[in-house]
Amino acid sequence: MKNWLPALALIAGLGNLFSYAQVKGFRTPLDHHIENLREHGVDPQTLRFALVCGVDLKGVTARYGFANDRFATWEVVSDLPKAYDSRVMYLIETAEVWNIHHRLVVEEWIAKLDAGSYSRTLYCFGTDKELQVLDATEFQIPVDGTQRWAMHVRWMRNPNGKFVVSEPFHFIGLDGEAVPDPKLTKDDRQIANYWSKKLPTPLTADGLKLPALLMGESQAPSGPN
Repeated sequence: MKNWLPALALIAGLGNLFSYAQVKGFRTPLDHHIENLREHGVDPQTLRFALVCGVDLKGVTARYGFANDRFATWEVVSDLPKAYDSRVMYLIETAEVWNIHHRLVVEEWIAKLDAGSYSRTLYCFGTDKELQVLDATEFQIPVDGTQRWAMHVRWMRNPNGKFVVSEPFHFIGLDGEAVPDPKLTKDDRQIANYWSKKLPTPLTADGLKLPALLMGESQAPSGPN
């Protein structure tokens, strides 16, 4: 009986995934991001973020990490869209890492398909591996079809080592556009209020606890894009 537990967990995960796919009926924020990877090689929003950090990602190949089990076990993959298409559990984590002249740009997604929660976090680390810029977006897409909403904020580290807001907390649409404050339920309003007051803490690239293989120097592609 004990040996059946992993299989039972996998079946449960598949059930959650398939039932979610049946009710969602639209492209999720992570779906949209993966489509951008397929089409452009890098998400245009990520490109713009990297430029804020003084890093140009055009023509540079990222390293990809993918986790799709209950324990968030990272696996280094060569094709993130392919790994995403092959997912079997409702909990998904992805990582994209660019290491250019010892400056790191990292994009992480955490998706809980059964809860309709999607977190996108972009990090910029300097040559000292200290966090310089943090960009955070949280999407709430209830699977019961109730109101969908999202929020975004960006912080930058000033010369004194303190983080200051460079893009204040605001609500956005599912495509990233600014929108008026939505009418949220009491519970959702509490989530938004808590999230809006969170401040970044000092963080090094090692603090992300990503596989060492992901953090190596990135390379420009040898062939045409």
